[in-house]
Amino acid sequence: STLFPYTTLFRSRDQYWYDMVTKLDTINPHVASRIARVLNNWRRYDPERAAKMHEALVAVSSIPTLSPHVREVVMKALNNP
Repeated sequence: STLFPYTTLFRSRDQYWYDMVTKLDTINPHVASRIARVLNNWRRYDPERAAKMHEALVAVSSIPTLSPHVREVVMKALNNP
């Protein structure tokens, strides 16, 4: 599955998703926003993984230089019921 690397990365503390989104945001915000969508359904995971995903989303949302594209996706994910 394409999502396999993204869903398994939260078992460790390497912040792979965070690094990928923040680095790509400076190069290509459209691609970064697509990768950011991987965490749209973070609440559907077990509590431990969901907490780590939420933590990563909050960390990305706090970056002042974040592009509008990525910010929109991240804020929607954080506000998604």
